Amino acid sequence: MSEIRLGTGGATLSGSGANLVSASPIDFSGNWVDAPAGTIIQYIEVEQSVISPRFSTTSTSYTATDYLVNLTCKRSNSLVVVQGALSNSTQNAANPYAYFRCYQDGVASDVYEAGNGDNDEQPWFQTPFKYVFTPGDTSSHQYKIYARVYSSSTTLSCGWSSSPGSTRNWNHMCAMEIAQ
Repeated sequence: MSEIRLGTGGATLSGSGANLVSASPIDFSGNWVDAPAGTIIQYIEVEQSVISPRFSTTSTSYTATDYLVNLTCKRSNSLVVVQGALSNSTQNAANPYAYFRCYQDGVASDVYEAGNGDNDEQPWFQTPFKYVFTPGDTSSHQYKIYARVYSSSTTLSCGWSSSPGSTRNWNHMCAMEIAQ
């Protein structure tokens, strides 16, 4: 068995099939207590059963989808990054614009918003999104996508098919805790 040793003197590698050994303390929960800034502490991929059902709305106010992820930070000063992409279309409108936000525990971050629009009849988009939160604690938080349209004559549909198969309905969402 080989090891990669990290410490103040740099990294050393010995043998083949390496193990990572931190010179930093590990707490009783198995958390890397002083992971360097930018280190991904945890990664959560949203399950297919959560991200693949089709969502539709004609609301001009932000409406909750069922696209969500729950995350409990290991460290109180971490960043949470929620990102992914939604397959979506806007139909039947002169102003076919769609907007997306991510809410933490039902509260929006006004800093980040994703959107799209096209005057073509029933265009389909792959709309990427990335939202950053600083929860400031180690409590469990829910991160949920909300969506709206510009005009109530527009129908927004997320998810390519009303009968999704194993493709996650062309939707993707994940959350990461990143050390600061």
